[in-house]
Amino acid sequence: TESETEQDHKHSSTLFAHGRLLQQRQRLGDALRKYQRAWRYNPNIDLVLRDIVGISMTTNRQQEAQRYATIALNSDVIFNNPNQLGQIALMLTRANDFEGAVSAYNKLLEVRGKDNLDAAAVAIRIEIGRLSFLAQNIEESAKAFEFVKDILENPDKLQLSDTQRKQFQGRDGITYVVMGEAFMQNGQLDIAESCFNKANEIKDNPALYSLRMAHVSSRRDDNQAALDYLDDYFEVGDKNTASDAYNLLWETQQKLASKNDAARKNTVLYLTPLLENDPENIALKTVIAGHEVNLRHYAIAANLYREVLEKQLSKSGSKAFLSLFLDKNANRGPKAHRASISDLEVIWLMAKSAESTYSFENLDADQLKQITEDDDRSAELLAAADKYLQSDDGEKYQHHHLQTGKANVALAAALLCSLREDMQQAGDYFERILDLDASKSERVLESWGFQLLVHDDADQAVEIFTRAAAVEGGSRKHVINYFLAGAAVVNKDFDIATAAAKTAAEIGKGNPRLRSRYPWVLYQQKAYGDSQIEYQKILDQFDNQHGNPAIRDAMKDIRMSMSNVALQQKQIGDAIEYLEQVLDEFPDDIGALNDLGYLWADENQHLNRSLAMLLKAVAAQPENQAYRDSLGWVYYRLGDYEQAQEQIELAIEKGDGDADAVILDHLADTLLKLNQRRKAEELWQKAVKQLEDGGDKRLLNSIQEKLNAN
Repeated sequence: TESETEQDHKHSSTLFAHGRLLQQRQRLGDALRKYQRAWRYNPNIDLVLRDIVGISMTTNRQQEAQRYATIALNSDVIFNNPNQLGQIALMLTRANDFEGAVSAYNKLLEVRGKDNLDAAAVAIRIEIGRLSFLAQNIEESAKAFEFVKDILENPDKLQLSDTQRKQFQGRDGITYVVMGEAFMQNGQLDIAESCFNKANEIKDNPALYSLRMAHVSSRRDDNQAALDYLDDYFEVGDKNTASDAYNLLWETQQKLASKNDAARKNTVLYLTPLLENDPENIALKTVIAGHEVNLRHYAIAANLYREVLEKQLSKSGSKAFLSLFLDKNANRGPKAHRASISDLEVIWLMAKSAESTYSFENLDADQLKQITEDDDRSAELLAAADKYLQSDDGEKYQHHHLQTGKANVALAAALLCSLREDMQQAGDYFERILDLDASKSERVLESWGFQLLVHDDADQAVEIFTRAAAVEGGSRKHVINYFLAGAAVVNKDFDIATAAAKTAAEIGKGNPRLRSRYPWVLYQQKAYGDSQIEYQKILDQFDNQHGNPAIRDAMKDIRMSMSNVALQQKQIGDAIEYLEQVLDEFPDDIGALNDLGYLWADENQHLNRSLAMLLKAVAAQPENQAYRDSLGWVYYRLGDYEQAQEQIELAIEKGDGDADAVILDHLADTLLKLNQRRKAEELWQKAVKQLEDGGDKRLLNSIQEKLNAN
């Protein structure tokens, strides 16, 4: 009898042969899938990876090419085509996979021959040096650049023309700049200085040269020289690199002072005149404010942050401002030293942050949690919001930097109440927004409906989304109907769900995500045949579009859904095939690895491969209850009941002691094998209680048969 591995390898050979035939017939997409699956069934035939990468690139499937190129480079596949390696390196560079690109370039050097020293070898090493630097592999970067620097300074070694030498130097001597940075970080300071000098010879830039030399001096611990160079830098000025200069100044002052407070004072003394000369410099104000906080000059810091946030609302600035508001130490001591940030200012900040997104996504989640879990603080903020909403529009305020409109304040109050799970009060504020500014109706109602859905109030969510969908001239009807369909399904109102899903699909004809809402609703209604047909229509329309990563992700999710549809119709082969197709394109997709691994285990097929896949899924997401249960189930199928028990009990633990009927059934089956029938029966009885109220009838009947068995 053949082992599972032998069967897999035989199947792999068949797939590979079929792929070759399809490739010869120029059916490249079909050939690609055969090759991908052949490799998955037998990763030892790693040479097929070259074909997978080649066809993926030829057919403009860049994401697939990147995935498999990475696998190939990590598998030590032997590449013998320099052009293909160059294309792979360029592709990975464009994808910001710098380590992968370096690996490809190193293999390219091997294929060309390490001793093949020509202009191309210089160009390749420039890229290795540059990309290694970006990947923070400084030692490898410096090593590559040592070769490059030697050739640039001795062009006769390779008989480089003057034109070639200038090309390698890069625009404005950028190659020397990057080499200098790499050598400096690698501790080769004299060589770094010579590179910076050469770069400045090619393109005179006093500010950047001074900053680079300040860094070199700092690394030599010549702190006075570093300060002198920083003086030169700030005298000329260059806002694009100012943050780097501010950080270096602080580092240098730390070295010169005995204590941090002294270093901070010196840093502030140095930077304050710069701010006086450039009072609109947001970055500089932010840096000074940060030092003032650490010096416990809270009032000064708060005023600086007010000015910063008035000009430029940012997540980091908002976080710093809220930190002062929440820090008890910042609000003690003499009044003149306190941050004295009012509740109204915080409400304004929250309002301005939510103005465009209708959410608090631009605020720090931990700070929001701290606010919402403090009943007194939340009440004070809402009281400030109420007072502002009732005030005269012309009322003057001491700190008005963050002042914003009343509709925005009502939105902040509504979202704050939502975070506190007080949806009744949130609703009052949402209605207030509609009274204040009817032009915001669509977005306000959408946000309100979404908050209701998040807080499991599907009934009212349907009502609010329906109002949102009815807003005349609205531009977000596709999104609103998408959410409305979801809320209606939760509410078991399938007529509304179907109509909304169809509307979303009609408006979003070119968006497979929106289109997929309708077959999803059909699935929820158990109309599996119709759901399958509608999903297939989407695949037929979009599956040949390989240039858009969002579309490929949508196709993956649709195949996962179609696998579930097939399972419900007991079409096990189709369910497996859809998951196989996902893994052909996305070989490391954790969800598909789990689903296929579990399905194979349930069918008693490919158990060793199933185990490997599920171990990978659990390693990626060790807290995932479903993945743990799947792993336990494959151990059960393999006859390792102790491991099965351990993993399934871990799965229940990951669910805080809760488990659905399937997991309970798995653990009961396992305990029965371990001669613990009484415990097994207790679990089955618990599962029956779950299933009696509209659960899976097949599973219910199966469990009842086990309970009735002797």
